Amino acid sequence: MRPHESAKLDDVCFACFVFEVMSPIMLHSRIQTCRLLLTALLCACACSRAAAQVGSSRATDTAGARPKIKETDVRFELIREPGTDGVAAQRWGLLFQKLGITLRIRNPLINDKGEIKESMLGRIRQVKAIGVLRADGTIAFPGRSYSTGDAGRLKEWIDELKTYGAQGAPAGKPAFGLDQRQFALITASLSQVVDGETEELGLADALDQLALPSDYPVRLTEDAKEWLAVVSSRKVGSELKGFSKGTALAVVLNEFGLGFRPLRTPDGSLQLTIAPLKKQPERWPVGWELEQLKLKRTRVAPKLFKMVPVDLKDVPLKDVLDGVTMASGIPVLIDYYKIEAMGIDVRKLAVSHPPKRTSWSLVLKGVTNPHKLTRKVLVDERNRAFVWVTPLVTKRAK
Repeated sequence: MRPHESAKLDDVCFACFVFEVMSPIMLHSRIQTCRLLLTALLCACACSRAAAQVGSSRATDTAGARPKIKETDVRFELIREPGTDGVAAQRWGLLFQKLGITLRIRNPLINDKGEIKESMLGRIRQVKAIGVLRADGTIAFPGRSYSTGDAGRLKEWIDELKTYGAQGAPAGKPAFGLDQRQFALITASLSQVVDGETEELGLADALDQLALPSDYPVRLTEDAKEWLAVVSSRKVGSELKGFSKGTALAVVLNEFGLGFRPLRTPDGSLQLTIAPLKKQPERWPVGWELEQLKLKRTRVAPKLFKMVPVDLKDVPLKDVLDGVTMASGIPVLIDYYKIEAMGIDVRKLAVSHPPKRTSWSLVLKGVTNPHKLTRKVLVDERNRAFVWVTPLVTKRAK
């Protein structure tokens, strides 16, 4: 063998040695490098796509946007009803003066009526609320009325007019007058899990256990403060540990005849506003409908539909509901407030079910319907399924 051939052979042998000994390390390194490159590429694509979407959204918003509102000027007019005395007019004048709102009180004109209207003067939005000063001293506007003792409620409405104008929540918003970004942020905050226990607590203690996000302060309306004086002795009947905070808060408040909604304040921040159920038709739901999220009951709560042997005879309904929770792993919550409003005490109801193999879902139907109750599968903000037992409302009642 020639020297240079020997050298080449040595090189080949060394190369073989390096490959055999080092190839696992090199291969692992190359795989890691490829993974890093692939991750970086995917991140770059995602960022690029997000930037494109944001850019497109901003372009659309800018193209169709109204002039930015610099401030909102709210004014009130009151039309005197026949028989109205000057004392009432003077009281309202002083009250509006304290609220910092311009008020004009005048006699009626032809075709006069109460209305809320809005106009733009450059970047200043002008809102005029025209109402009636009644003979009994109260004032009335479309869909609402106030006495001189309702200064707090009146101020709340004035703040809403300053925020939303005459038309209420801006058109095209997904919910509660919030834009998509605001709604997504507050939903994410309310998707956090409750770590504290709530059952048998008063309202204040239960709210402490929920540990609500500090980003969104909680505010009670004047109506809520008055209502709490009536229901202050009630206790929370549901254990909400493990639920997301949005649904848990809705359930807790519901047991006191209250509800909440996110509200955008005049300065642009968000808060959670609590009001009586009757005074707040648009409120955060006690769980989300499966159809709305395109979810199926058999996917989110499969054990509810598993066939099991059942035989019940004069068993307390509450024990049956607790038993279904334990056996299926799907919590069963009770709409105590609305059920009690029907004169039904769930804790005193006894139910029976013939011996047979059936599903927990059908068991729930069989033990609730005879007592004018129904049940539906909902999910919280984290898509955790639960069953909500509530009064059965017929189409005629609706």
